[in-house]
Amino acid sequence: MTQYEHTQIGHVIIWSLFVPAVLFAINATFGSSPHRESLLVVSVVLLITLALFYKLTITINEEALCASFGIGMIRKRVSVAEIAACGPIRIRWWYGWGNSSDAVRLALQCFRIGRRSDHVAQRPKICIGH
Repeated sequence: MTQYEHTQIGHVIIWSLFVPAVLFAINATFGSSPHRESLLVVSVVLLITLALFYKLTITINEEALCASFGIGMIRKRVSVAEIAACGPIRIRWWYGWGNSSDAVRLALQCFRIGRRSDHVAQRPKICIGH
């Protein structure tokens, strides 16, 4: 049973990859460029990148926290037992685009000292159980 699920759509990455992919494909199809094949390859690479990263989904259940990008080929699963601590933080606008400036910082028990992960959450108090 999922206790928490949040999906964040990457509108900026969608438009910044989709528009050039379409323009390159149109130029490769209807243009007279000698590099038509290269333009098509770039267009396909941009569309694959778009499919891999257009959204971020965080799910938490009794056993694990799972973060997955796009269609789910790139994902990370962390056992709840590996989470040493968590708490709400504020994300500055210059750290990147997001739906909210509220986030949850996770401290993981691992071999690297000081490793942490920040997840931007619409309702961080619900995510961390407060």
